[in-house]
Formats: sequence, structure tokens, C-alpha cells
Amino acid sequence: MVLDLALIQFYRCTTLTELLDEAARSCTLLGFPFISLNWTPAASTTANMLNNHATVWNNYADALGADGPLLSLELEKSMEIALQRAKADTKACQRWKTGQRNTFQIVADAPDNHFLSDYQRQLPLAFNQAAWRDFFSAPLCRERDRALMFVAKTQAPITDQMKSQIRKTLDTFASAYRYLHIKALHHAYSDCENPGDKALSRREVECLRWLASGKTLSEAATILGISERTLRFHIANARERLGVATTVQAIVAAAFAYGFDPHDGRRSIYPAVRSAAG
Repeated sequence: MVLDLALIQFYRCTTLTELLDEAARSCTLLGFPFISLNWTPAASTTANMLNNHATVWNNYADALGADGPLLSLELEKSMEIALQRAKADTKACQRWKTGQRNTFQIVADAPDNHFLSDYQRQLPLAFNQAAWRDFFSAPLCRERDRALMFVAKTQAPITDQMKSQIRKTLDTFASAYRYLHIKALHHAYSDCENPGDKALSRREVECLRWLASGKTLSEAATILGISERTLRFHIANARERLGVATTVQAIVAAAFAYGFDPHDGRRSIYPAVRSAAG
């Protein structure tokens, strides 16, 4: 009951900072004192992996005090060291990680035990901390070939009860995060209907999102309940507002600006699109 009440608090948060504070408290009570929010490195090239990897938020300072930021910095640098020592394994690990759509446990679910290099395993010991036994992770959202992950690490022996509770906590956090993210996007863009503005209308985003998911012009028009001629009109307006020459460029620009997933036709920032896709 205590856990359920704690999880309910997630949905009362109005900002990501509040949500992460609640998650930190819940995870610490469950025996996972280290949580982080970070982008996985893009797995395409070594340069992209390094450029795209950045810890967005962490709570190491709560457990380690002044040593918290130092450990965070070492963890960020550990990716470069891991690439130097085991490039193939590190890139394979990131490809697998970005493909996950549910909460996973590193040791139990990972195809190989290369998520932590020897160097990364030694980092907590350098700060007089017990080694991490395992950690759980949940994907929050995706941007092309990288994913934003919420990770909870533990230094304690893992019980079946811990597994069940941490998975529930991470899943609830992911749901609350997506709600806040979609709410922010919807607030920012849903009322933008000025043709002179670069912001797209809801219908223009819907048209581009269905094309991005692989639908033809005819299929997208049928799904949206409009004629193909009207759909072409909306796409042309979108290209003009975004200042691009081609539909492909418009799709890419809109995907970045409006946060839709080109690989999943059911996901959109607009309720009307989600209903049509269901």
C-alpha cells in the first residue's frame, strides 16, 4: 500500500524535476539509491555515440554528497573509455538498448554481459561504494537512433519482490513522464494556427506523422477522413511554414519539433490522431 501511494504521487507532479524527486525517494526506499536520466549514445558511429551521450539528471549527490558530481563526471567519461577498449561490444549494447520498449533488467535481459565495462564496474569502488549488482532501465522516448532512459541501480542482493516493485515504479514513472512531456508539447503547439508562423497546425502535423509512419498519401488521407487533394494542400502548407523544399524534409523537421515517433503510427501529441490510429 505504501508503494502504491508513493506511485500515485508521480501523477501529482507538474514538472520533471518534481517527478524525478518523487522517483528518487521511491527508488531509495526500494534499495535502488542511484537513479539517472540519460540519452543512450546513437549506435551509428563512434562520433555520434559520444556526441549524443549526456547525463541529463542524477541523484548521486544525495548519496555521496560532494563526491556525487565527481562520480557523475567519471560515468560520463566512461563511455569514451568503453568505446576505446571494446568498440564492437559497446555499439552492440547500445543498438540492443535503444530497441527495447519495456522495462528491462540488465543481467537477466541483456544478450551479453557488456553493459558495464570493467572500468565502469570499478568506478563505485573508487568512491568507497559497493559495486552495483544490477540495474533496471525503462525507455521514456526516442529520437531517431537514440533513446532517453530512466535507470535505477542497486548495490544490494536483488529479491523477487524488489524486481516486481522496481519494475512497477519505473513503468509508472515512464507513464507520468510521457504525460508531462505530451502535455507540454500540446500546450506549446496546439493553438498555433497563424499561417505566417512556423508552427504547424494540428492537421498539418497529423498529415506528416502518418506519412512518416509509412502510409501512402491515399492511405493517410483515408485514415484522417479527408481527400488526397486536401492532404496535399496541408503538406504544401507545412513545407512553406517550415521553410523546406521537400516533404521528407518537412517530416524530419516536424518529427524533431513535435516529438512524434515515425516508427509507431499510434503515437502522437494529439488525442485525435491517437484515436484514429487505435
